[in-house]
Amino acid sequence: QEVLLPRVWEPPRENFENLGAASITILRLLAMDNLQPIFHSVMDTPRNTLLVCPDGSDGSYGCAGNEDPWVVTNQPRPNNRPENVLFPIIFIFIANAFLSQLVIGVLVDNIRRQSGTALYTEAQRVWNATNTTLKKLSTKKKAQKPTDKVRLFLYDLLDSKPYEYFIMSVIILNTLWMATEHEPAEDLYEAIQGVGDYIFISIYMAETVAKLYSYSVISWYWPEVKEDPASPPLLPR
Repeated sequence: QEVLLPRVWEPPRENFENLGAASITILRLLAMDNLQPIFHSVMDTPRNTLLVCPDGSDGSYGCAGNEDPWVVTNQPRPNNRPENVLFPIIFIFIANAFLSQLVIGVLVDNIRRQSGTALYTEAQRVWNATNTTLKKLSTKKKAQKPTDKVRLFLYDLLDSKPYEYFIMSVIILNTLWMATEHEPAEDLYEAIQGVGDYIFISIYMAETVAKLYSYSVISWYWPEVKEDPASPPLLPR
């Protein structure tokens, strides 16, 4: 026997119905933890909401007998108010900017206290900053090009402008591709995504190995043996 029950809408987990739920939602925005449900919740909110007393009168200013008013509204619909998504996005940018400045300020203050620069006079601070700038402007040892043909080829290739444009295009393409991720995803999209991820990972891994080898980080394990012209060869020619 089937039993029919009335359908009652319950607010989503990410809501601003009370101070506790709003605080948890704000903390999740600050931590940027699983933001998609929050974005969908704010975009699906109904447009018209009324407060009605049990006797049918307007409950915006309270009801007779201190009775709680009823909330009369439409059911949430997907993307009913897409402009609401601007609130969490703007909040994330502003909050992270303030938090980053606060953390950086505390770290700099602690470093200055530990190093003793917090006790410097204004003239001493100017002298210290000038000295640090002069050290940064001093001549640095230029990297020497490798002599091995393979390493020299990779060195010139990685240092060329065409390769710089190529790797920048790959990074932009990868970023745009990650931005297309959506739920629920079609089977074809997931198949293409799997192949695309392997392609991007292969390019990044190949670049890493080529740089490690051409810049003599890997070649340190296989040092080049230079023969003395005056001594007999190490191996028969």
